[in-house]
Amino acid sequence: MSQALPSQWTSFRLPRNIPIMVSDRRRLRIERLLDEAEDAVARYDWQAVREAAQAVLAFDPENSDALDLLTGAERALSVSAPTPASPNPTSVSSSATSPTSDQPRSFANGRYQVKQFLGESGKKRVYQAHDSALDRDVAIAVIKAEGLDDVARTRITREAQAMGRLGDHHNILQIHDLGEDNGQTYLILPLMTGGSVEALIQNAPDDRLELEQALDIAKGVCRGLEFAHSRGIVHRDLKPGNVWLADDGTAKIGDFGNRGLTVSPRECRILYIHILVEHEVGNFDQAEAYLEELLDAMRHNSPGRIEYSFLSGLIPMVACITGKTERLDVAKEAGQALFSIDRGTDRLGELVQFAQTGLGLAAVLEGNAAAAREQYAALESQRGLMLMLGGMANNRVLGLLAQTMGDLDQAIVHFEDALAFCRKAGYRPELAWSCCDYSDALRERDADGDRAKSIALLDESLAISSELGMGPLIERVLARKLEIQGVASVDIKTSIDAVASAVQSEQPDLRSHAAPDGTVTILFSDIEGSTQMTERLGDQLMQQVLRGHNDIVRHQVAAFGGFEVKSLGDGFMLAFSSARRALQCAMAIQRAFAAHNHEHPEEPVLVRMGLHTGEFVQEMDDFFGKNVILASRIADQAHGGEILVSSLLKELTDSAGDIRFGEGQELELKGLSGLNRVYLVDWS
Repeated sequence: MSQALPSQWTSFRLPRNIPIMVSDRRRLRIERLLDEAEDAVARYDWQAVREAAQAVLAFDPENSDALDLLTGAERALSVSAPTPASPNPTSVSSSATSPTSDQPRSFANGRYQVKQFLGESGKKRVYQAHDSALDRDVAIAVIKAEGLDDVARTRITREAQAMGRLGDHHNILQIHDLGEDNGQTYLILPLMTGGSVEALIQNAPDDRLELEQALDIAKGVCRGLEFAHSRGIVHRDLKPGNVWLADDGTAKIGDFGNRGLTVSPRECRILYIHILVEHEVGNFDQAEAYLEELLDAMRHNSPGRIEYSFLSGLIPMVACITGKTERLDVAKEAGQALFSIDRGTDRLGELVQFAQTGLGLAAVLEGNAAAAREQYAALESQRGLMLMLGGMANNRVLGLLAQTMGDLDQAIVHFEDALAFCRKAGYRPELAWSCCDYSDALRERDADGDRAKSIALLDESLAISSELGMGPLIERVLARKLEIQGVASVDIKTSIDAVASAVQSEQPDLRSHAAPDGTVTILFSDIEGSTQMTERLGDQLMQQVLRGHNDIVRHQVAAFGGFEVKSLGDGFMLAFSSARRALQCAMAIQRAFAAHNHEHPEEPVLVRMGLHTGEFVQEMDDFFGKNVILASRIADQAHGGEILVSSLLKELTDSAGDIRFGEGQELELKGLSGLNRVYLVDWS
């Protein structure tokens, strides 16, 4: 006989936004009052809501939850209270409240046609609507604008965007869209016909769920929370009323986007690691969203709190990756705040080193020799150690500081120590950065043998960063290598750009892959929108996509006798001795991906390609200076699922009449003078 879950499960809540300085006794009192207010909301007892909220504000006048509840109660008491429509504001109920006179008729220029009013809470009104573009019913949560300033609106938008990133998970309620209509901010959500877990419990015999059903729901909630926590996001108001059920009974956590979403100061370590990693791999939009969440969490804490000090080292480390220094003042303020804390505080020693490292990096980024000298003296006793909070070798930091001070010989001693330390310990990402920084110091000193060693260090850095997918470092190293060769740096925005820059720098010998007339046909390709795909899928799933993509490309290259010149991430440069075989290979690759996408329409892989033929043997320098660039620029013009070729390649492959080409178009290609005629290939 199955057992039931006790009804006490309905009262499970996570701590709210209550200031740390409030005593434990008062904190519990505030928690109880807020629980009473929320229970009163569920009963539509607005007088009780107002009284409970006012009691909270007597203890904590700035409590945002109480202020929201009070605003909702005052508004509800000023009009006739609606009849409870459904325990779940995003689910359909036959007893839904009749539309009020001021109910909106549509949103987004008529795309979403409002059908009925579903319910109301302290922060939003929810309507059922029909999405005319996709022919489906949705729920529209309209954020109440009363009392919202620009800061609050910005926060709502940012929280909704964070919720959107989490929405790809099976157990998290997805946000379809975010918009504004006549000054009203709204969210488009799925219409959850299964109702809420709270309603499920209320409708169950004796308010008890069967054990098997309760366990299924709890497992789904745990999976959703695990995913959210892995992204540095915690839910402050988890309860049965914020867990919805899909048609098949799948539990989905919701209400992250209003007052449930926060970054707990206790999770700062986890979140700042995510920020550093996302910056390392070049996912700057994702990283910036995480950083904004961390900054927002810090604003709600006293600058004297220990958690605030995370910013002192994090911001300069991020600036070292991106080159953007506009937030360094925040880092300096956080560092100085930490130094004012009683030195007997637990963990302070590690955090002081972290803050001093951040101040040192700020001095390096600003080229401030005096500040660099001050921080060098503070950090010198830590040489040979690893900064555990930031993953930086202290010797690399000392090398950068010595270089900023103008002592290049001492800087090189520190960089040598950093390399030895990282190699012995196996810290490969830090080794890659140390190689690049060491190379810069050697180039600046420019003594005998420095240039050759600088190039060797860049080669080592490029090999590691390419393997680990460290996009910003790849771009930096390629730019350095081109500068050493006297070639102007390019703006690297795609995988094709990165591969082309690497090949220009390395200039591999392709004579063995040339045709008898000395020509080589080049094919560039990458995945359209790979950065956005990574944000949707996450790093682990994206790595699976890349492995599948690379297997398809390499299988076809081998079948058509091609040669893989270079690959970085999802970008490829391939070489063929035959223009015809190169084009046939490109067509076979596109057909293979078309078959893959037919089987996996939920996440199609769209590959773009560009081809050109150039003479290699007699004009090697010109080949890399012009032909490689031309082929890469043609590929950059292609859209996902397209093959574009140069006019010369069309001429070489058009005689048999078995390959169909579109009408040619004249294009201006970045870095090349004049117009270049390209043709679209019909590979279907």
